[in-house]
Amino acid sequence: MVKRLAAALVVLTVLATTLPGCLQSKPTGKAPDLQLRNIDTSGAFKLSDYAGKVIVLDFMATWCGACKQEMPVLKEVYDRVGGNVVMISIDVDEESTEEMKNFKSEYGADWTFASSEDDSPVQKYQIEYIPKIVIINANFDVSFSYVGTLAKEKILDEIEKAY
Repeated sequence: MVKRLAAALVVLTVLATTLPGCLQSKPTGKAPDLQLRNIDTSGAFKLSDYAGKVIVLDFMATWCGACKQEMPVLKEVYDRVGGNVVMISIDVDEESTEEMKNFKSEYGADWTFASSEDDSPVQKYQIEYIPKIVIINANFDVSFSYVGTLAKEKILDEIEKAY
């Protein structure tokens, strides 16, 4: 019994120390550009239009429980630094504009929500799981990438590092 408990503790320790590193990726160089559509204005824009600014990308879907859990955190982050960064939540599941607008309104989100007419965001940013946060620095390099929910302090810290 003690051996089993010790073995389980070793496995849990290994998972606890390695799994977070698997979810966070190393910086990958230049950020892939995206052609997106703002859900509020229906206007098309490119991610590179914001080169020179720090950009926070939130890859999400309205049905995703963890994405819903993350929204109040992102709102706090945006309320704190919104004028200094570009924040864009990008739908990865081809949901309707109405669904996206309702979701945005439900959480009082003041930042840009966007969709793509193809699956290029999923391919270019290797989206396998959501939510995924990607921070792009002022040089248009990916400086941080993480799958899962994050604490407000961690996001703010990574934004600060991106300047």
